[in-house]
Amino acid sequence: MSRDIMAIVSLDANTIRGGVPVFIADSSQQQIEIAEELGRLMRGDVFRLKNGMLILLPRAER
Repeated sequence: MSRDIMAIVSLDANTIRGGVPVFIADSSQQQIEIAEELGRLMRGDVFRLKNGMLILLPRAER
């Protein structure tokens, strides 16, 4: 099963390269709020990576 990244929410604009929508937050709290809102709107799941970025993936089929 393949799940493509739908969006990335980051605190650092300089670490992002590539072909998905990127949202830059001013604080960790804002980063979480943006990611959660995108998750609801786009029906996706939010995951935090070790580097602190949040990624949004389509919900897994159940």
